[in-house]
Amino acid sequence: MSLCASTWRRILCAAVGALALGAQAKAGELLISQQLLPGDELEIRYTPPEGVHELSFFDADRDAHKRWRGEMMKPQGSCTELTATGIRLRQEPDCRSAVLRLKARVLALDATYEAAQPLSDSSGVLAYSGHAAVLLKGHGLRWRWLPPQGGIVIHQGRVERAPVEQSASAEQVDRVLAGASRDEVRALGVAQYVYMGSSTGLLALPGVNVLVDPVLDNARVARIRKVLDYTLARLTQLYGAALPGPGAVVTAVSDLPGFHGDTTAGRMMRLRLPRTLETMPGTALEGFVTHEVVHWWNSGLFGTDQQRPWLHEGHAEWMARLLMREQSLLDAAELRADIESNLNNCVAARGAQVAAAMKPGRQGDDAYACGMSLMLLGQAQRTARDDKLSALAQMAPLHSKERPLDVAGFVVWADAGSAAAAMAQLLQDPQQPFASGLLARLQALGLADPEPVQRSEQLPLGMRRQSAAALMSALMGSDCGGSVGFWTLPQAFRLDPAVQCRSLRVSGEVESLAGQPVLADPVAAYAAVAKTCQGGQPIAVRYAAGPDTELACPSSLPTPPMNQVIRLRADALRRLGL
Repeated sequence: MSLCASTWRRILCAAVGALALGAQAKAGELLISQQLLPGDELEIRYTPPEGVHELSFFDADRDAHKRWRGEMMKPQGSCTELTATGIRLRQEPDCRSAVLRLKARVLALDATYEAAQPLSDSSGVLAYSGHAAVLLKGHGLRWRWLPPQGGIVIHQGRVERAPVEQSASAEQVDRVLAGASRDEVRALGVAQYVYMGSSTGLLALPGVNVLVDPVLDNARVARIRKVLDYTLARLTQLYGAALPGPGAVVTAVSDLPGFHGDTTAGRMMRLRLPRTLETMPGTALEGFVTHEVVHWWNSGLFGTDQQRPWLHEGHAEWMARLLMREQSLLDAAELRADIESNLNNCVAARGAQVAAAMKPGRQGDDAYACGMSLMLLGQAQRTARDDKLSALAQMAPLHSKERPLDVAGFVVWADAGSAAAAMAQLLQDPQQPFASGLLARLQALGLADPEPVQRSEQLPLGMRRQSAAALMSALMGSDCGGSVGFWTLPQAFRLDPAVQCRSLRVSGEVESLAGQPVLADPVAAYAAVAKTCQGGQPIAVRYAAGPDTELACPSSLPTPPMNQVIRLRADALRRLGL
């Protein structure tokens, strides 16, 4: 039983914790303390060793300051100054700590951990340590997270009612500053989510603690629980390795449409969910949660080259499909449509780029669609050589605790036992264009063929939406000074009110362009926009509500991203072992 297990001890610990927030750092170390204040504000207090006044953020990217840190983080008192790359502590006898306050809200930035995501009623906040982390060369680091009175801290999957600390030595800090491994970075606590707030809605399930947002309906909670129960057990069985400790899932309901999630060190998971299921039809919720659970293995228990995000995102996408298919959550028609959509989205993203020459990161790529397409292709190659193993069993040898998965390791797994080295040629040949190479390999395996595009109905739903989004992005960028921001709804694009445009009504929902429904019929919309602009006329924009507007034609017209689509052959799922 912990020190604060009983009621009177919890009250005592809360009082001690409030005092501890302002405690002095130990000699030679930096103390970073965090606590949740009323009104979903997070207080972050930095107490450095004596004589240290300049504190540089571990993530000192000036773009981070410009995009959100400078807006969300506010210095408190006369001792603290927030700069573009860190914090400055005033050199005065009474200035022992620098204090920042962070107003919790959803950022919804692409490929960015949420700095402080609040629950819908502001009773708790899930904070990412990496955005507040400071490392000092030659000094140790100690984190302290304090629960609010009567509340909890969830740290590294475990629920605590007393203050939680995590420390690293000066030697560990120096190794990370010099460019240490990913595991050493994670050991410093600078890349993890930590929850501070109310324990209302806390569910203790086998192997995982779940914090349920107060307004999340029981039906979705039950679905999430079912996914967690099945996927945790199945992955443990498949890999012969369980997670080293409990996981934790923090759900937060947001007014934003769509959904987003991620996982961090310490088996922590964030699930941002919409208030309604409008943007999560069918089994999208099951696929979303399964994808994130797979990350606990491919980016937690095992290592993956984070500079090639298609490796871990694609693996999570394909594994989610296989696990859902195993549970009959995807029928054959749904799975075929989903595979076609991802194959075509990948071809649209990479086109004739040479995979061997692509830069690390996400630029010029669709990490999800291309990663899934490559995982599918690798599994198909292995199944063609040995169809006795299930699709999931074929995937299991991909990861190893011996070394992180990289492109070379993926190629070895995919081409194992084959003299053709087909995956090596696709990914490592400096002369091989990606799209044509991918199609050739799909045809060689008897999985798919190309089909010329003449009507929107030929496009898979995902490809149709991507084509429409590409057109909307091009036109919005031209009208809004290069800025683009919108959410894709079933029948319209909801424009981001934060973007300033000349003609478009931001916050409006665009339904049609040049008289054609852009999401329902992007092929017709492209043709109509081209005809309108060739005639020297402005583009008519119709909204779901409110008056129409007219949009000036861009200097160069966007072209449809696809002139042909990939279609699966009738027996493709059988060839995949599905």
